[in-house]
Amino acid sequence: MNNIIKHTIQESIITTFNEEEIFKAIAKLNSGKTSDEYSLTAEHFKYAGRSIIPNILSLFNKIMQTGEIPKVFKTGIMTPVHKKGKDSTLPTNYRGITVTSALWKIFEYAILDKMTELNNNQSELQFGFTKGLSPIMAALIVSEGIVHAKQQDMTMFLATLDSQKAFDVVHHMILLEKLFYEVPPDIWRVVKDLYSNMSSKIKWNNYTSKQFPIHQGVRQGGVLSTHLYKPYINDLPEELERRD
Repeated sequence: MNNIIKHTIQESIITTFNEEEIFKAIAKLNSGKTSDEYSLTAEHFKYAGRSIIPNILSLFNKIMQTGEIPKVFKTGIMTPVHKKGKDSTLPTNYRGITVTSALWKIFEYAILDKMTELNNNQSELQFGFTKGLSPIMAALIVSEGIVHAKQQDMTMFLATLDSQKAFDVVHHMILLEKLFYEVPPDIWRVVKDLYSNMSSKIKWNNYTSKQFPIHQGVRQGGVLSTHLYKPYINDLPEELERRD
């Protein structure tokens, strides 16, 4: 696989960014959020104006050229957040929200705009995390099916499946295989490097744990996470539809 990617990248054009793209990516950062491990927030980059953009641009284009991501971008601080209404004594009733580098979020926004072909083949039965769509639309399909069954005096069976901790159990190799034909080779290489040697620390009651490796999952709260999860799960609704 690595040899194929290397050969393909040599024959393709390497993705690059310009200053305007970096400026727009910074503008997309959400203000008022928790600072990252290095005490940086979105406001630091927004209020710095255009003066820091050349340095950021140089770094991001170097990442695209080499396909290697700095280690500081591969780690994050994970905070367990209690699910409202659930038993607080059970570890399964907490959702891990990871705060990553604010600078890395800028890169995520910038590269997302380059991933124009990602999710072009998204199943019509996927409604989550998609602009212009809502899970309410999926509920409408179900309710219309129920109405139709009643009108036709038909027996209707409904099976529900809760994909528990869906983001946390994403298999990295399967994800990369599915992304292989969805994004340009150089971007695929960067995503592959991101999910190599990834790590986190746990923050709880003002204490921070030692760093530990992450071998599966896409980060809760990551800019790219929902966009990567959709092609990962896309085969499921398509397969269910084929077996109708």
